[in-house]
Amino acid sequence: MARGYPWALVGFGALLAVVTAAGPDLRTVRSRDALLSSAVAVPAQVVAVARNVCTDGEGDEIVVHTSVVCFTTHEGTQVTVLVRDGIPEPGRSLGRELTVHYAPSDPAVYTCDLAAERRSNETAVGVIIMLFVAGVAATVVGAALLRHRYRPRAAPWSGG
Repeated sequence: MARGYPWALVGFGALLAVVTAAGPDLRTVRSRDALLSSAVAVPAQVVAVARNVCTDGEGDEIVVHTSVVCFTTHEGTQVTVLVRDGIPEPGRSLGRELTVHYAPSDPAVYTCDLAAERRSNETAVGVIIMLFVAGVAATVVGAALLRHRYRPRAAPWSGG
């Protein structure tokens, strides 16, 4: 059983490298970043606060507040969105005025904190790259171990 670990390294490493390189995460982060690179800032206002109450496994109540924000694009389209991140103390945000940055080609792509969005995207890309490198490294190490194990040995009578 212990002799199969080089094959496990090759298989797991190759799978990890392929999933991170071809997975949707990298494309999603890059496309969102590209859309927000030409983001337009507009004034917005929190028009409602959604309150979600659920119970955890121990019977404790968990309350999550999410701000509902309304803004108008430069083209005059009114947009109402649920903002999950970027608004401090969302439970007390009703009526708060803020700035929303949206993609002109798709107002559904928006953020309240452009700098934090960029940092988050950089972190996500960094993690994806590290996972890809780890997958390639595992594959290379597994292949090297397999090559070492199955390397032809000189016959004792060949003089080598």
